[in-house]
Parts: sequence; structure tokens; C-alpha cells
Amino acid sequence: LSDDSIGKLVLHRRFFLYDNLSGRKVDATTQGKSTNPQLKDVAVVRWASYMELRIQLQKDDPSTPFDESFRLYPPYLVIQYGQQVATTIPSESRPVGAPDESMRYPVITFKATYCMDLTGYWYVTMILFIMLVIGMVIRFGIQVSMKNQARSTYSLQSSVVLADALGTIADFLFWGLIVMCGYWFIFYKLQGVVKVLLPIENPHSNFLAVFSVCIVAKSLQIGIIVHLQCNVDLFFIDWEKAKDSGEKREDAKSKEAELPNVSMWRSIMVANEWAEIQSERHTDIDFTLMFVLLFLAGIDYLYLSTPQPDIVDLSSGPTNAGLRFFVIAMWYATVIAIQMGYKLFTYRFLDDPLDTFVDMCQLANVSVFILDGPIHGYYLHGRSVHPNSDVNMRTMLVNHKAESDGNLPFRGLTQLGDVELKGASDLVFEMYLTQEIRSEYNEQFNVMMKQGESNTVRRGNTGGGLLAAAAASDLDASARAYHEINEYLQHNVIEPIQARGAAEICVPTWKQTLFGSPPTKVGQDAMLLRDNRRLFAGVIFYGIELDLAILDLLHLSAWDLASGNIFVGALITYIIAHGLKEVRKYRGKANIARKTLIDSKFLI
Repeated sequence: LSDDSIGKLVLHRRFFLYDNLSGRKVDATTQGKSTNPQLKDVAVVRWASYMELRIQLQKDDPSTPFDESFRLYPPYLVIQYGQQVATTIPSESRPVGAPDESMRYPVITFKATYCMDLTGYWYVTMILFIMLVIGMVIRFGIQVSMKNQARSTYSLQSSVVLADALGTIADFLFWGLIVMCGYWFIFYKLQGVVKVLLPIENPHSNFLAVFSVCIVAKSLQIGIIVHLQCNVDLFFIDWEKAKDSGEKREDAKSKEAELPNVSMWRSIMVANEWAEIQSERHTDIDFTLMFVLLFLAGIDYLYLSTPQPDIVDLSSGPTNAGLRFFVIAMWYATVIAIQMGYKLFTYRFLDDPLDTFVDMCQLANVSVFILDGPIHGYYLHGRSVHPNSDVNMRTMLVNHKAESDGNLPFRGLTQLGDVELKGASDLVFEMYLTQEIRSEYNEQFNVMMKQGESNTVRRGNTGGGLLAAAAASDLDASARAYHEINEYLQHNVIEPIQARGAAEICVPTWKQTLFGSPPTKVGQDAMLLRDNRRLFAGVIFYGIELDLAILDLLHLSAWDLASGNIFVGALITYIIAHGLKEVRKYRGKANIARKTLIDSKFLI
């Protein structure tokens, strides 16, 4: 029985455990005479099938000098009666486990429930919910406003707006659930003298409603984000210069398609590394679930959620849904925090995968050009300070020795030292293009895409890329399209910015850092903001680690609540997490092949 149904109960002074009198027949018209001699002339039998002794704490009266919250109201007994036609009752005793055992020996339930008036709690909860709604509106408004400014005359994508809306709803409701359930865990399980009691309804309808909306919104948000990540515009700019005049053929068409003799393997290597890190995360879902199960099932910390006001009582028993959610979330967050602490240490003193990728781009002399919006994106500067990167081992070692001795300019777009940069990044940038640059890029990109698609149709290759060409003329056209967009990004986008220097490369202001607002004015060239926070990780899984962790936690709690078994919840969460990773990996590789014309056969 829920708290709301208490007012519908009818109070009586007397009750009975069973009734074999009112169901007796009074005349010959009564049907269904029992064959059981003990139930002679009885047509219907009634009994107390459910009995609940409900004990309620009193509310404290501020006008009196006593604390009434330690006192109890007179308890009352809630009884639900069942009835059965006498003819259906077997006359002989039934063995244990027989199909009709309950027909002769009905199940009777008795329990004692302690409760309190929760009017004040639900009033505060309503205020908190209103504050959450106001916070949702403010946050969503800021997100849409900033992104609308960043896109200038381009209209916002409906999928981007929907992802922001769903993410805002899910995040606020999730932390609201943590606060609500955390209140019960702290003030109920940690109390020395019982003054706070749990709601009677388990799971409470309000908890189920908020939790359901939260997990649906978060799941849809992650689905949309993965879709957007798998469709970003991406290109690898190769800065390597030809060592000779290049490929030459005698026919006129081949001369038009003459290309610099530059190895493609460096771009393929960078593409493979990007394909590898795009589905990686800071935390390991296998490690997380294993240790969460160790704490909850192995050490029995799951029974911290039993409705016993004692934090050290780990005896098995029925659990409260709200407390169970908080206990799972608490240990899940503990395991995540341990992993993140370890990763922060290793990233700081050993190896950071994002920094390693950027360093590898420098080694390969290949930059990464990313557009996640009409005029917004990221630029990872990989132009090497060495004359050539496609060299033998000795030349590479000599080049690196010269760089370590300080005989070469600093790495980076502006080639400034650490003193001038003051800790700002000179390799990774947030990028805002002009509408003219974006339009020209679209034209160049569409030409390249048409060549790749036409070649794919001829070859019947679903992977796309340069190998899809079926004839020499197709190879020349595809290679020429790839070369032209590479030259365009070098000479029309990056080099003008590099020439202007401080005029087009800025350090983000506090407003841009806090709200993500775009530059107030973009000149004739693209504007670059030093990406000190590595926001470019937002186009891969590394940048949405918190959202993925919340999604995994919600799935673990949801399937645990549905099945009543933490192992089932962990297994389904494992399957969902790895399935999402495989989808991101597969579609991410397909996007690389489609957007860069690097054939999918080269993406291992």
C-alpha cells in the first residue's frame, strides 16, 4: 500500500483472521455446497490474506518544549481479505509443492511497517524539481545561443539541438536523483536515533518516473552524439614536399593528373591512429563492472540498501529501490574515480593518448582538419619543422637531434616558445571559418566526393577511397581531387592564418572558456582559438566520457531494478557498452574512408 492510499482506508475496531460463518448458506437456493465435512453448509470462506502493522512517527510540534518526533502514534493494522468458494477447497491434505497446494493452504502475509509524514519532504522535493527545470531552461538556452552565434547565417541542425535538449534533461534529472536518493541514504542509514523513515511505496512512483525519463533521454542523447561523431567532416592535410618532379606519363590526360611524388603511407598511418582512438575511453567498462560486482555482490555492500537504519548491518534481505540506486551509483563512482585518478597520473607523467596522437602527426608531417559544424571545427597542426618526414632512419635521427639541441624552430603553428605561449597550446586549435571558406571547401569537397562515389559505383566497393577506381582515368581523377583539396586547405586556410599570426590566433577569453561563445569578429581568414582544454576530443569518445559513464550507470541500475539481480544488470550493461563501441568504430572507419578517400582496406 502506498502513502497516497492511506486516506482511502476504512477504520474498524474489530477484525477476524478467518470467517466461515457469513459464507454459510441460509436456504436451499444457496449454490455450491462443499463436500468437505468440516465446511458443511459453507459456500464461501474468507480469511486475512495480507496484514500490515503500520507504525507512524509523530511530527514535532515547535510550540511545545518536547520533541514529539521520538514518539509514535497508536499503531493500526491494515488488513486485506481474500475469499474462496468452498467447493474449490480440496478435502484432503496436499503435499508440499503440489499444483493445488495454495487452494487448501493459502499464502498469508504479515509485516510491520514504520512510516512518517513526508509532506515536508515532498514539498522540498517539488521546490528542487522546479529549480532543476529552471536550470535546464537556462543551460539549454545558453547552449543554443552560443551555437547559434557560432553558425552565423547557417541554421542550427535539429539533431544538435535535440542532443543538447536531451542531454540537459538527462543530466539535471540524474543529479536530482542522486540528491534525492542520497538524502535517504545519509539521513536514514547513518542516523543514531531513528527520526527519519523511508517512504512506504517501493519503488516509489516518483522515483520510477524520473528515472525512466532520465535513462531514455540519456540513451537518445548518446545515440545522436555517436551519429554526429560518425559524420564529421574530416581531412588529413599532408605537408610533405615532393623530392622529384613526380609521376609523368606521355598522354595528355595523365599530364593533367601529374601529382607530386609524395608517399601516401604517412596519411594512412595517421588515419589508422585516428580510427583507433575514436572509440577509446578514459575508463574501462570491463574493469568498472568487475570491481562494482566485487564490492556489491562479493563483499555484500549491496545490502547497504536494505531498509534497516544501520549502516553496518549487511544482513541479506529485501532492498529499497532508492537506496539500491544510490549504493550502486556510489560504488560505481568510486571505481570510476580510481580509474580517472590513475589515468590523470599516467597522462601527466607517462603518456597521454591525445598528446601522443598530436606528436605523431608532427612526426608524419600531417595535420588533421575537422569540422563538426558549418563553420566550427578543430585544427590539429602537424606540420613538421624538418624539411622532410619521409626519410630514412639516419636522417630522422639527425633531424630529431637538431631539434633537441635547439637548432630548429619550435614546434607549432606560430613556432613560439613556452615563455611566449605561457602554457597555451600551439598545436591544437578550435577553429571558426568564414562563410566564404566554408563554401569554397564544400565545392572542393563535393568534387572529391563525386569522384569517390562514381568510382565506388563502378567498382562496387562499399568502402570508398582511391582503390575504388576501375580505370587509370578514374585513378587520376580521384587522386587529383584529393590533391586539390589538400592544396586548398594548405594555401587558402592554414598558411594565411600562419602569416597573420596573432591577428587570427587567439587565447580564449573567460567567456569563451566558460560558455563556449564564438569570437566576436571573424576576419577574412579563419579564426583559431588555442584549445588548451583539448575540446577536439568531443568528436571522439574521449570527449564524452562523463556522458558514457552516466549512461552505463543508468543501464546497470535499470536492468538491476528490472531483474532484481545485479549480475544480470552488469551483463546487459557490458553488452550494450561494447555494442556501442563497435558501432562507433565501424561507422567511424566508414566516415574516414568516405571523407578522406583513404580506402577502408587500409584502415585496420
